[in-house]
Amino acid sequence: MGSSPAKHAKHAKLDQNLRLGSTPSHGNPRSTSELNTELNNVARNTDDTGRARALVAAGADLRSTNGPDWRHTPLHQAAFHGRYEMAKTLVELGAPLDLHSNPCGRGATGTPLELARGGGHHKIATMLEKAAGGSKGKAAVATPAEGRWEVYKNIDMCFQGDVEIVGDWKRHTSIEKLKKIVEQKGYSAVCVGSFGHAALKSFDYQLTKDHCKPSHGYTNELHIWFPKGAAAKPPKVEVPRPALPPGFRFADGYGEATRGDQIGHITSGGVENHCFKGDKMSWPLQWAAMIGDVEAIGALLAAGHDPNVKMTDWFDSEPLGWAASFGQCRAIEALCAAGADPSRPANLSGNTPLSDAEREGHTKAISLIKEYLSGKRSVGEVHRPAVMAAGVVVGEPIESTAVATAAGEMPFFEVVEVLKRELHLSGTMKEVVEQAAEALGIKTKGNTLNDLASECARQMGVGAA
Repeated sequence: MGSSPAKHAKHAKLDQNLRLGSTPSHGNPRSTSELNTELNNVARNTDDTGRARALVAAGADLRSTNGPDWRHTPLHQAAFHGRYEMAKTLVELGAPLDLHSNPCGRGATGTPLELARGGGHHKIATMLEKAAGGSKGKAAVATPAEGRWEVYKNIDMCFQGDVEIVGDWKRHTSIEKLKKIVEQKGYSAVCVGSFGHAALKSFDYQLTKDHCKPSHGYTNELHIWFPKGAAAKPPKVEVPRPALPPGFRFADGYGEATRGDQIGHITSGGVENHCFKGDKMSWPLQWAAMIGDVEAIGALLAAGHDPNVKMTDWFDSEPLGWAASFGQCRAIEALCAAGADPSRPANLSGNTPLSDAEREGHTKAISLIKEYLSGKRSVGEVHRPAVMAAGVVVGEPIESTAVATAAGEMPFFEVVEVLKRELHLSGTMKEVVEQAAEALGIKTKGNTLNDLASECARQMGVGAA
C-alpha cells in the first residue's frame, strides 16, 4: 500500500518534533514501534516528563514493552530505575499498575510496585500503593502462605537475588517479621549474619542449599522458604556448558588493564574468591574477558562456549561486561566478533557493558562500545587495527586458537573471515562455521567449532600456495 507525499511529510514532522531515536537506549531492547521505543527509553534513561507526555499524546502506548524477554512497560522502567517524577507522570497518564514483567530478582511477578520495592525506591512504591487504592493494606490481610522454612548456617548466595536490604535489622524488626515479608511477596530467603543487615532474596526458581556455597569471611544464617500449592516455584534448570579445551590455561599478564586497584583485585584473589566463588575456571570466558586474554577467549569460543553466557553466580553478568569493567578493548572486539552483543538487556545488577565501562571510567572502552551500539561497528565482524597497540601485556597460553590448514596454521578468526568471503556467508563466528560446514557437506555432530573450521579450511585449501 502506498501513501501520499502529504502523509510522509506529516510523519517526518512528527519524528522531528518528538526527536524519535534521539534518546540513548543504553542496551534497552526495542519496542513494537519507533514511538513506543522512544517512550520506553525516555522512561528508563531520563527524567524528561515533558517528552513522555508529548510521546503519549502522539500515540505512544503505555502498555507497550521492551520485548518478550523483559516485558517492561515505561512504568516498569521508571519504577525499576528509581525515577519518581517519571513514574508519577506515567501513572497520571493512565499507565497500568498491575502488568507482570521479568522481575529481575525483585519479587515474584515483576509488577511496577515489586520492581520499586526491590530496588529500595520507597517513595515510588508508596505512590504506586496509593494509586492502586491501598494495596499495601490489602496484603496485610491476605490469606497466609502455605509452605515450610529450612535454616542453614554459613552457606549463602552472596549478593545473588538481593531484593531488599534491611539495615541494622535487629533494632526494629525480627526474623519472624522478615519471614512474613518473604511469604507475602513471594521471595525466596532471608539471610542474616555478622554483617549486621538482613538481605531478602528472590529467585524465579526454588532455592535450595545445593545452590549455595560456603560463606567466606563472615558467618550467617540462611532461612529458605519452600512455598506450596499455587505459589510453589519450579526447580532451577541448569544449562550444561562446554568443557574446557584440552590443556587450557589462562595467559600471564592483565591485557590492557592499567588501574592498580583492579589489577590488585585480580592478584590478591579478591575477585576470584568473592565473585567466582573461589574458582575462576567455573566461568572461564568471564575471567578471560576480565584479564584481556584474547587467545583464551578464542580457544573457549572455538570449543563452543557461548559469548553471551550468563554468570549465574554473579548477577547474570556476561563476558562483555567483565571486559568493559576492566577496560579490555581487544577482548571486547574479540567477543563482539563472536556475537557478544552490547545491546542486550542489563544484568541483574542493572548494568550493561556501557554502564560498566562508564562506572569504571574506561574512556576507550566507552567509545568502542558506543561504536557497536550506534552501528558504526557490527557485531559478528572482525576489526583489526593496522598497528598493534603498544604496551599490551599478554602471555603464552598452552592451547592456541590457530586452525590447522593445508599450508600450516591460520588463526581461527582469519579462517572465519576466509569462509565468509569465499562462501558469501554472514553472522557470528559460530554461525559462519556451521553454515560453511553445511555447505561443504561436513557433519557437525560431535565436532567442536575449531574442528569444523579446520575441516572447512582443509577442504577449501585455505592457505595453500
